[in-house]
Amino acid sequence: MGTVRIDYLVFGYRIYKIDPQEIAEIGSRLLHGGINVKIKGDGTFLAAERDRNKILSVLSDKSYRETEPRGLIGAFKRFPYKAALIFGVLLSFTVVFLLSGLVWDIRVTGNESLPEAVIIKELERAGFSVGDLWASCDTDAIEIKLLAESKSIGWININRRGTVAYVTVIERKQFETPDENTNSGYANIVAAADCVIEDVTVKRGRALVKPGDTVKKGDVLVLGVLPDEVGGAFCRAEATVIGRVSDKVTVSVAREYEQKNVISEQCREISLKIFGFDVNIFKNYGNLSDSCDIIEEINTLSLLGRHKLPVTVSQRSAREYETRLLSYTDSELVEVATARLRAATAARLEYADLMKIRTEGEFTEGGYTVSNIISLTENVGVYSSFYVE
Repeated sequence: MGTVRIDYLVFGYRIYKIDPQEIAEIGSRLLHGGINVKIKGDGTFLAAERDRNKILSVLSDKSYRETEPRGLIGAFKRFPYKAALIFGVLLSFTVVFLLSGLVWDIRVTGNESLPEAVIIKELERAGFSVGDLWASCDTDAIEIKLLAESKSIGWININRRGTVAYVTVIERKQFETPDENTNSGYANIVAAADCVIEDVTVKRGRALVKPGDTVKKGDVLVLGVLPDEVGGAFCRAEATVIGRVSDKVTVSVAREYEQKNVISEQCREISLKIFGFDVNIFKNYGNLSDSCDIIEEINTLSLLGRHKLPVTVSQRSAREYETRLLSYTDSELVEVATARLRAATAARLEYADLMKIRTEGEFTEGGYTVSNIISLTENVGVYSSFYVE
């Protein structure tokens, strides 16, 4: 019959067959009855299910054939378990409505060194996790509580998009809190290490050094005293002092090392977590030897591999190891030590800019030692509190 109109497919239709010699007469009757259809040369035409009674009245004295209802309405009428279908549809809509008010997933952005799992754990301690009702979540209060308790997060924002919580964070920088007395009392800024001053930017206080000066660790860089023109009172100094520092990063690797090999692994526990509720499926720890480690694997289920579901499967396994004593060759010693030195140097330079670097290494009686002698620039100012009686 060719292309079927979308409203016919949704609300149902039938196919009628009349005598081709009566097309003109029946077409005229249908038109006068307010039914607009297109009758083909072989006498067939489609009509909406809602017009069936009118069509049967027009064709009451004629010979015709009609099909069973087609489209969605037709499929529903032919379905043998209509009550179960209606119940299932209503139940599905109810479940979807209820689940749409839950937190299905938490996605974190803005973190640099902190793993997403750590931030999600801190959110849980602050009272926000997958499975919570959005209506009962005061995101402002949760953000305030997390910031008050967290030592690693300096700013956080929780936004809702559908059932997903999008969490944006900014990590706390270590140099932003030089000591435990940062927020109270008077303080000078002193040198954290021997260095040559490269730059001084003072927001509050009185600078005692300038670029090019050489200072020792503990020397006062910025005095906690306001300029004379604004009263000369004591204050908490605020400044950024960049200094060129010489440092040495050293790594030693022993020639002999222990290697642990897995000799057996047994599943001891399987649990399911759905919307924050734990369901224990299997648990059997039995007797474990001292050489066993308990390994936990947590897998989050996803839809089509892209959309995470609020369902996690946890499996704990007991792994038994044997330990062997092995030795590095000279080339392996150098390779291992160099890799560890590279990582240690990167950690040292996390908040600094490298100026020069020189590497030296030597074999020792027990292994190999390698060092990076570096020149770098960094913020060398730390607070030193003082009190006025």
